[in-house]
Amino acid sequence: MKAQVQSLILRGGLATVAAISTSSFAGAADLSDSTKAAITAPAPASPFSWDAGVLLTNYYVERGVFISKKGAVFEPYGDLYYKLYQGGGVINSVTAGIGYWASLTTAGVPASANYTGFQRDFTEIDLIPSFAIQFADRFTLTAKYNHYASPSHGYGPGNWVNATLAYDDTGLTVANFSVQPYLNVLYELPGQSHSGLQPNAWYFEPGVSPNYTFFTGSKYPINFAIPIAFGLGSKFYAGQSYGYFAGGPQISIPLSFIPDQYGKWNASLAYKYWNLGTTTAAIAPGGNRNQSQVLFTISVKG
Repeated sequence: MKAQVQSLILRGGLATVAAISTSSFAGAADLSDSTKAAITAPAPASPFSWDAGVLLTNYYVERGVFISKKGAVFEPYGDLYYKLYQGGGVINSVTAGIGYWASLTTAGVPASANYTGFQRDFTEIDLIPSFAIQFADRFTLTAKYNHYASPSHGYGPGNWVNATLAYDDTGLTVANFSVQPYLNVLYELPGQSHSGLQPNAWYFEPGVSPNYTFFTGSKYPINFAIPIAFGLGSKFYAGQSYGYFAGGPQISIPLSFIPDQYGKWNASLAYKYWNLGTTTAAIAPGGNRNQSQVLFTISVKG
């Protein structure tokens, strides 16, 4: 008798479970297509993105002009971007941004000798609004306005505008390899100071960054690149067209051990060789045309 009661209870319980399950599936089937799509659709991507980082190097060099010539140099930066448009067709995206860049040195600059402490070491700070258009899938045109000042009073404030046209050739020839050609054009605006050797001058920088990524299937792929650039100018180098040639190896690796919620971290180490023109060599360390720079960067994107 006890066994029969247990059997009835078991069969009743199974029937109840079956009824509940059937009812649940029936309810799911009754959901409208729009409701189901709303439940399963991923959250829309944020139009905001950002990046930040710090560069540690032995010189502050701006377009072949050596500004900080001794001591350690720290160059922090940060940018906030807002995507105004993203879609198909010829124009793929439109992005506005605002950023800052700074340079601090442990040895100061010659004109800051009258200052002490942090102010003496704070060589420069820049405010940089930008506007970028990506088009035809692989081209990006970026325009920037830069206003800079020297908290250490190493030089006066100045302004410039520039435009960069870059082409992303990733995957067009060999997998994991690209050349990344670009052209940067800059014009000095009137101000107390100028980043070139003469005011109201034009600067032209063609460059490439051939690179290959190893171990793409691992958590720590390694990118090896050889960035190369030429600095040319009209008045920018005080009567000389040739300002510099710069190039050298660079190794980058993602810091994948940092959780994604803290951003995408990356570290890079580079060596850059500088061959300077007559006017830029005259104000370089030791007056030498051949200079070496070591650069270590930690960066993060979100």
